[in-house]
Amino acid sequence: MVSSLLKLKVPFHLGIHRFRKWLRKPLIKRSKVKSLNAVDCACTKEGEWRGLALQAWEQNGWTVFDELSGGLLTFQPEDFKRLAENDSLMFFGYNDSVPYGHVLCIEKGQIVRDFLDDETEPSVNRNVGRLQKEKKRRMKSWVDVEFHFSDEIIDHVAPDVSDLLIFEWSFKSS
Repeated sequence: MVSSLLKLKVPFHLGIHRFRKWLRKPLIKRSKVKSLNAVDCACTKEGEWRGLALQAWEQNGWTVFDELSGGLLTFQPEDFKRLAENDSLMFFGYNDSVPYGHVLCIEKGQIVRDFLDDETEPSVNRNVGRLQKEKKRRMKSWVDVEFHFSDEIIDHVAPDVSDLLIFEWSFKSS
């Protein structure tokens, strides 16, 4: 499974606007969908992604993006810093078929946690900073990313209806 969660500490309308400007890809479709149907709505009849697909909503002052299609895993910390500007940003992403996991925390425009574990390319691995949640157990592998990601999903459950954003995107096979 490939999944990622991006949280930006700004009001929803600003989060959507900033994300669109940052991504610099045409928005193919934006619609309100029942959250349980988001994946079906983001795919063609053949089961292919229509583009970079994100489910978005506001929760507790955060704009939350549940990225369904895996494209955000291709971005680097400096890219996310540009999106965060001077606000807080959290990114959790993993791919259990690679295996790969990335956690990034930005506060006031500064990276305070950057953990990357890529078993196919260990030379890119990073382990900088520490999250408050890691007091008892520090992240050591992509499996820990999946664990923390699961906690974030539980804390940020999509409402019954959310926005589905689909951007033009080219998925490259490896």
